Amino acid sequence: MPLDYHLSVDDRFYSVPYTLLQQEVDIRQSGTIVEIFHQGERVSSHVRVPHPYGRSTHPEHLSPAHKEVTRWTRPHLLERAARCGPHTLQVAEAIFLEAEHVALGIRSCLGLLRLGEQHGIPSIEAACQRALSAGVPNYLGVQALLSGARNTASGPLTEAAPDPATLVSGDLPPVRHDNIRGAGYYAPPAASGA
Repeated sequence: MPLDYHLSVDDRFYSVPYTLLQQEVDIRQSGTIVEIFHQGERVSSHVRVPHPYGRSTHPEHLSPAHKEVTRWTRPHLLERAARCGPHTLQVAEAIFLEAEHVALGIRSCLGLLRLGEQHGIPSIEAACQRALSAGVPNYLGVQALLSGARNTASGPLTEAAPDPATLVSGDLPPVRHDNIRGAGYYAPPAASGA
């Protein structure tokens, strides 16, 4: 059994009690019900999940340590972001829209909220406003703005947001990567004389 207490049946995921972690179980499907057995005893029963990659989780199956994590849902995190301010909420919504999977959105949104705890609500709200203006409404964009405000003499983030053109060229760090080619790479080849 996988480490997240869920078994895959036809690309749908069903929880089992955490006490059976890494133990062998049997699965029986009948109509709209999926049942899971351990040593001949039924340990879990679920209504069949209608869509592939859907999930059915019984809260009592989670270990006590992981029950706390179940409150980290998209609505809960958006509610927390809204308490910081409208710009933080907009960035959090953008994070979830761009995330390839909801779990990645949750992770990035938790990071955004941690930045708010570290820097204070006025600073995170101002950084989110600048990130939205600059077209970088994500965790890394907000983090770079907060780091830039700490490391430059440009003033506190609670000031009005600057012109987006200045922000992109001045406050965000340039992208550096081995696979990025300079303008010379795309120049036409020089003609060789014969």
